[in-house]
Amino acid sequence: AEGAYYLWTESERADLLSVEEHEVLTAAWSLDRPPEFQTGHHLNHRRSVQDVAADLAIPVERVKRLLAQAMGRLLEARGRRTLPADTKILAGWNGLALSAFTDAARALGDPRYLETARGIRNYLARVCWDGKRLHRSIARSRALGTASLQDYAYVAAGLLAWAELTGEAEDFRLVRTITTAAWQRFFIGNGWRLTDQTLLATDGLQETIPDGALPSPAAVLSLTTLQLGDLELQRLAARALNRAYDQVSARAFYFPTRILALERLVGLARD
Repeated sequence: AEGAYYLWTESERADLLSVEEHEVLTAAWSLDRPPEFQTGHHLNHRRSVQDVAADLAIPVERVKRLLAQAMGRLLEARGRRTLPADTKILAGWNGLALSAFTDAARALGDPRYLETARGIRNYLARVCWDGKRLHRSIARSRALGTASLQDYAYVAAGLLAWAELTGEAEDFRLVRTITTAAWQRFFIGNGWRLTDQTLLATDGLQETIPDGALPSPAAVLSLTTLQLGDLELQRLAARALNRAYDQVSARAFYFPTRILALERLVGLARD
C-alpha cells in the first residue's frame, strides 16, 4: 500500500522489540490507539520522555535508552523494506522536460541535451499520441489515465520548441494537430475545463486559470497557439485571453504566463 514503507503494525513491533522497548515505544508514540491507516500506525504523536517516565513509573534516562533502542531496531528493519517508486512516465511532465532540454540544446549546443530532447519528442509523438488523442501515460503497452488540459498544453509547448529547433515541417504539423485537439476538447464557449471526462461539457468551466506550482495550462496553450501562426487558432486564443481582465488586474502575481501571452497577443495586433 502507498505509504506502508513508514507504517508499523502491532505484530511487527512486537516481533522486533523487547517487551520493555515495546511498552516504552507504545507510550511514547500513543500506539495504544487504533491505527490511522489500515496497514498500521504512523509514528507522529510523540510525547515527552518525562510524561512517559511518569506514566510507566521508571527513570527518564531509562526511557531515553529504551526508546533509542526501539527506534534503532525499527529503522534497521525499515531499511530492509523496498521503498515504492512511481515509474509512470507522464505526457505533460515530459512536455515540460522537452521544452527545457530543447532550450538547453539551443543555448549551449551540447549534443547530450539535443539527444535527450529527441528521445522525449519521439516518446510523445510515437507513444503518447495515437493520431487522434493524447494519452497521459503508457505502461506495458496500455494507456493509463486520461490526458488533461495540462498534458495537452505542456506537450504542445514542448513539441513547438522542438519544431522551432529542427525546422521540420512534420514537427510543426504535429504541434498544430495536438493544439487544435486541445482547443476542441477543453475550451467550451468562453471557459476552460481541466478534463474532457465530465458528464456535461460545461461542468466546472473556468474563465481563467492562474499559475500554480506549474504554469497555467490555459495560458501555455494560448501562448503556444499565438506562436504557431495559424489564424483560426489565434482567434481562439484571442477570445480566451480577452476575458477576466478584472481577475488578472487584481491578482497579477498569479497570472505571469497569461500576462506573457497577452503581451504576445498585443505584439501580433501591432504587427
